[in-house]
Amino acid sequence: MFEVGELIDLIISIILTLYLVSLIRKDMKLIKAYWFMGILLILFSKLVSVAEVFILPKFLNYIEHVSFLMASILLVISIYRKEL
Repeated sequence: MFEVGELIDLIISIILTLYLVSLIRKDMKLIKAYWFMGILLILFSKLVSVAEVFILPKFLNYIEHVSFLMASILLVISIYRKEL
């Protein structure tokens, strides 16, 4: 079943990612490898969350949760390395 909340999450994630990319284009010092990869994995997780409604629901559900786990790990590494 299609969840409207997942679609809204995806739209918000896309807007946030586009905003962050525009900030990075202005000042390349803002790019932090672990932090940025974590943000991209969250966007990927939201994209897979919407896609799982249409194709391969069990597999994409697994991929969604693994990518969110990896994003969390990368963000913790980013905090530990004081990238923010």
